[in-house]
Amino acid sequence: MVFSGGWIHECTNSDDNRPDTDLFTIDVDGSNLTDITNTIPACDPEAGSPRDVMPSWQPVFAPSDTTPPEVSETYPSNNATGVAATANITATFLEEVSGIDPNTPTNSTFKVVQVKPTGNVRVSGMASYNESSKKAIFDPSGSLAKGLYKATITTGVKDKADNELSEGYTWRFTTAGPSKK
Repeated sequence: MVFSGGWIHECTNSDDNRPDTDLFTIDVDGSNLTDITNTIPACDPEAGSPRDVMPSWQPVFAPSDTTPPEVSETYPSNNATGVAATANITATFLEEVSGIDPNTPTNSTFKVVQVKPTGNVRVSGMASYNESSKKAIFDPSGSLAKGLYKATITTGVKDKADNELSEGYTWRFTTAGPSKK
């Protein structure tokens, strides 16, 4: 970073004591202070180091986001039982994400399959994403049959810094099946 700062010089004649303003560079962590304009004070041409430099600086750029998005909660929760057959399946993220295509019946980033008793049969439905709640929503096309289900958010989901979900996020739940009338 570059900033303007003043060298405070102690001259033999105190009337000559004055700050000399120079331009300095410094690393963001505060190391490697370098005077890039090298003003020599009128009272001391041999002066080689500042007694006091008072920079005022702030980082120009925010630190880079390298953290992948994370799921903070799901509905139903992992290993939940007795889930309503008409429930939407949701995953809430800690930050805004992209990659969950709304209204795509064959969504590749949010999948729900019935594991038992049918053996990994994909559930048809629509996936969407609500930015304000940071929630991915899978709305099944019909009621879920009684059984064990697995929901998966895949690595195609990314945050605003383009960090991809580091690995798929999977949770399981068991439905009670459609209500009988």
